[in-house]
Amino acid sequence: MLNRIFAASLTLAALAFMAGCSPETRPGTEVQQNRFTPPPVETRRTASAAPQSVAMKQHLARLEQASLANGHMRRDTNPAGIQVTRQDLIDNFMAIALFNETNAPIGRMRREAAPLRRWVSPVRFGLYFGDAVSAQQRLQDQTSITNFARTIRNATRHPVSVSRENPNFHVLILNENERQNWHRQLGRILPDLPPQDISIILRLPRHKQCQMFAWDSDNSGVFTRAVAVVRAEHPDLTRLSCFHEELAQGMGLPNDSPDARPSIFNDDEEFGLLTRHDEYLLRILYDPRLRPGMRADEARPIVENIVSGLNPGTRI
Repeated sequence: MLNRIFAASLTLAALAFMAGCSPETRPGTEVQQNRFTPPPVETRRTASAAPQSVAMKQHLARLEQASLANGHMRRDTNPAGIQVTRQDLIDNFMAIALFNETNAPIGRMRREAAPLRRWVSPVRFGLYFGDAVSAQQRLQDQTSITNFARTIRNATRHPVSVSRENPNFHVLILNENERQNWHRQLGRILPDLPPQDISIILRLPRHKQCQMFAWDSDNSGVFTRAVAVVRAEHPDLTRLSCFHEELAQGMGLPNDSPDARPSIFNDDEEFGLLTRHDEYLLRILYDPRLRPGMRADEARPIVENIVSGLNPGTRI
């Protein structure tokens, strides 16, 4: 899953990160009030029958079935038999919150240090559904995201909610046909984005299941807004997994680590939902002893001190 962080300026020269993914750093601007109201449920549904959307739905169903058959996308959030130590939490937090994987010139991935980033203002998830998403599916998705917002709020102790009033973390649930034609609507939600950046956000290659973009407006480490794009064709478990990963990463955990287990922040996709281990990472990230913009060498002793007071074997 591709995520990007925008920091400092809205240009296509921004550095792209492959995350599990790490975002792309580019700058943004001040958050604009969202005056775009999603269309009512009683709208046309012709897009749902578009051949490309039907084909994508079948493709994604096969992918989910294959993942489950291979033992991936586990739903147990605190699996027995996997011990998480304090040292695990320290090492995994540093790798996931303070480093990014970037594309090297020869096409390989390389690990680069990144500043600690998180939200200071309350996070308000705004939900936007394509016309083809049924009323029942909308209700299910809203319930899933509302419940997950509560999980994030409990873990971070930071205000997180689903809101129609001036949302700053926009969640777009669109099918293949709708997403490719959603430029005008996204331009109304984020009116200061140039057309080329809107195109990047709405461009979702076939092998990407969902993606997230976050803005660090003045490159200070403080997020001011974000967008997550989720395919409406997803079957239930992959859909929920996308919500968990993209929204959690958008809180400030952009990277993946092959050593993080049990965790959703791992490219092996063994776990499909946020685990207790991951909730502890969110708790560390929003501890007031850490500050946005900190680098790894400054943050590590503070992280060690925070973790010394945690018991990763208990419920957060």
